[in-house]
Amino acid sequence: MKLLIILTLVIFTSFVEAQNNYRVLKTEGCVGIQKADNCITKNSQIGNHDSICFHHMKDFAVLMDEKGQWFTLRLLDTTGFLPGNISWQKVSEIIRPNLVDTNKLATRGTSQMGNSIKELFGSQRFTVIGDEARLSVNSREFIVSKDKFFVFEYTIDTFKVAKRLGFREQVIRIQKNNLSELNGTNFDRSKIENINLYYYEPQSKNAELITKFDLLFVTTENLYAEFDEVYGYLPEKSNQKTYSALEHFFNTCYGVTEPKMLKQTIESYIEKKSNP
Repeated sequence: MKLLIILTLVIFTSFVEAQNNYRVLKTEGCVGIQKADNCITKNSQIGNHDSICFHHMKDFAVLMDEKGQWFTLRLLDTTGFLPGNISWQKVSEIIRPNLVDTNKLATRGTSQMGNSIKELFGSQRFTVIGDEARLSVNSREFIVSKDKFFVFEYTIDTFKVAKRLGFREQVIRIQKNNLSELNGTNFDRSKIENINLYYYEPQSKNAELITKFDLLFVTTENLYAEFDEVYGYLPEKSNQKTYSALEHFFNTCYGVTEPKMLKQTIESYIEKKSNP
C-alpha cells in the first residue's frame, strides 16, 4: 500500500508538471527550442521539460500560463556569455527565478521618475510611446540650462552622433526626428542601441557619463495590436486585472517610459475595449 501511494504521488507530480505549459506572448531576438531546432515564436506554447537556449545576451521571451501568471525567459547570468556557445537549459530550471511579481505593477502613472536620472531612463531600455517624450529632471540632482545640459551619444550605421537634448526649464525632450537626423538625412530609427547619456558643461568641456541604455520608439497603433493579443488570453478581464497585465507586458518588453504617458495609453485602450 505504501509503495502504491508513493507511485501514485510520483505519477501525479509528473502529470502536474506536464500540465505546466506557457503561451509565448512576445519574443525579442532568438530563444531557441531544442525539440523544434529553431526559435520560439509568438503564440506558440512551451512546457517545463522543453530545453531552450539564448543566442544573444539581450534575447528574451514573455510567457503567460493558464492562471494568468507572467514569466520572462532571459539569461540570469551573462558572465562569460559567448554568442556562438549554445548552452541548453530546461524551462523548469529557469522559470521560477523569472516569475514576475505583478503586485509591484499597476502604478497607474504615480511612479516618481524624477528622483534619479538613472531611474528616469532605466539601466537597460527606455521607450517613447509616439515620436516624443517630455521628462522632468529633479533640479536637486541636475540643473538644466544653457551652461549645463544632457547629451545623447550613439551610433547610426557607422556614424558617431552626439545630440543635445532640447529642454525648457527642468523638462527635457526626446524627439525621434531629431535623433534620427544626421547631416540632413533622416534614418527613421525606431531603435537606437547603446546610448551614452552625458551631463555636459560646454565651457569646461566636462562630460559626466550618467548611464547607458537602449532607446525605442513604439507607435500607439502597434502597441494596441500587441495589447489585443495579451487581452485575448487573460483569464480575467476586469479593468484592474487588465491594467496590471498590460502595464506588466509593457514594462517587461519595452522597459521604462514616462509613467503618465503609459497610464494614458493603457486607460485609453481599456476604454476602447469597454465601449467598442
